[in-house]
Amino acid sequence: MILLNVVGGVLAGWRALKDPTLRLAFDGLLLRIPLLGRLIRDLHAARMARTLGTMVASRLPLLDGLKARGHLLAVATGKSRRGLDEALQSAELKGVFDGSRTADETAGKPDPRTLHELMAQFDLPAERVLMIRCTRPHRPLALHAAGPTGGRGLCGSA
Repeated sequence: MILLNVVGGVLAGWRALKDPTLRLAFDGLLLRIPLLGRLIRDLHAARMARTLGTMVASRLPLLDGLKARGHLLAVATGKSRRGLDEALQSAELKGVFDGSRTADETAGKPDPRTLHELMAQFDLPAERVLMIRCTRPHRPLALHAAGPTGGRGLCGSA
């Protein structure tokens, strides 16, 4: 009888986790567990890095590949809106990004408000945001924007 209850509970839990709202709440709970949360985040970061490496090695256009997987892409820059629009136009990236913030629209970098505004625009908590390609002076931006919940930033030299 106990085994039947355990199996029934596992099946009910498995079925409940198919609901995106419950799944997000459950995943958020797991991420808040001190050691387990960090392990899960690091595991997913490693998987993403491996996937990105495979995409680059295959010469797949990286931004197109991320969009195809349903990722939202945004730019936070110290450039002006005009400067960003010109840069995107010349790189043939106009229309690729779902959102952007420039220095003349918000606080300049390294103020975390830039990322907070983008997170609010897409209704994303910090733990679901990955900041990529920040230069050494902008690392505090990634860390402050992440807050205590532990969002991730991958920083490297530009």
